[in-house]
Amino acid sequence: LQVPTEWSDIETGTWTFKGKDVGVFVAASGNLANFYSTRSQAGVLIGVSHSLARTYNKEGLLGLEKKDLSRQCVHEGRFDYQNQFYSGQYDQFTNCSGTPGVLIFTTASADQKSLILIRMVVVSDADLQAVDTIMNTFQVLGDPERDEHHEN
Repeated sequence: LQVPTEWSDIETGTWTFKGKDVGVFVAASGNLANFYSTRSQAGVLIGVSHSLARTYNKEGLLGLEKKDLSRQCVHEGRFDYQNQFYSGQYDQFTNCSGTPGVLIFTTASADQKSLILIRMVVVSDADLQAVDTIMNTFQVLGDPERDEHHEN
């Protein structure tokens, strides 16, 4: 995963989704507190989960995020994406309580045993370039829920 050098506030840990521990995550931003709380800071969160893959497919997980974000944002549409390792869909949201944009991507591991959710907050045109870089460089290697030796 390649992120802008300004996104030096990085955190990894247990991914909590809808109040339940579901997997692992990595997040990066210039200020993670603002990224998490107000979405006023550009950044990315990538979550990987076996348990969500047993309950949802890619579209179902994207639908849950849409349901939540549509209350506070304008849904601009759902689009397909593909890079050399993954394919999936993403929803684009604008006018999110003062944040210009939120993008939610979902995909799955090659063996379909893990769902991958990527949430990005975009506050400037430069962040759109970061979105392209992230979507073309991220990889989930091995089994990050069990392996301790990954650096993403």
